[in-house]
Amino acid sequence: MRIIALLLLASCAAPIIPATPQEPPKPTLQDLLATPKEQWPTVGWVPEYDFAVSETLKLAPITKFPCSNTFQAIAKAESSFKRESMYMEPAPLFKYSIGLLQLSLSDQKNYRLDCGWVTEDDLKHPIKNLYCGVQILSALEKKYPTLNFYQYGGKYWSVLRKAEFWPGKSQSGYERFKKECK
Repeated sequence: MRIIALLLLASCAAPIIPATPQEPPKPTLQDLLATPKEQWPTVGWVPEYDFAVSETLKLAPITKFPCSNTFQAIAKAESSFKRESMYMEPAPLFKYSIGLLQLSLSDQKNYRLDCGWVTEDDLKHPIKNLYCGVQILSALEKKYPTLNFYQYGGKYWSVLRKAEFWPGKSQSGYERFKKECK
C-alpha cells in the first residue's frame, strides 16, 4: 500500500523545470531621449546611437543615403564623436555648432522641429542631437526632392559638400566623411 501511495504521489508531482532568465526589455527611443546625457560616453559611438537613428528614421524618413552608416560618418567628420564638441561658426552665422552632429540651438525653430532643446547644453545630449539631426536631413530631402544627397545635405553640413556639387568649397570635411562612409 505504501509503495502504491508513493508511486501515486511521485506521478502527480509536477516536474521541476529551471526558470529561464528573461532578457530585460529593450529601451525605446523615448527611454534613450530621457536618459541623462551624463550617462552617455563623452567620446565614441555606441549601438544605442544606431538604434536612435533607425527609430527616428521611422518618424522622419530619408530615402537617399550614400552609405549605411551615414550619421555615424557625419558625426565622426563633424565632432570626432565628441558629444561636448562646440564650434563657433564664423560670420555671418556667429553661433555655436554643438554635439555629435554639430547642430545649433536655432535649428529646431528654423526647421520647425521639436527637439526638446531649451539651452545649448541640451544639444550635448547625443540621442537628442541625433534625433534632431535625422529630422533636419529628412526636412532637407523633402524641401529639395530633385537634389541628390550631397546637394541637399551640403546645405547644412559642410562635410557633405562634394566638389562636383559645391565648386570652390573646401573638401577637407568631405574627405573625412567619405573615409568613414561604408
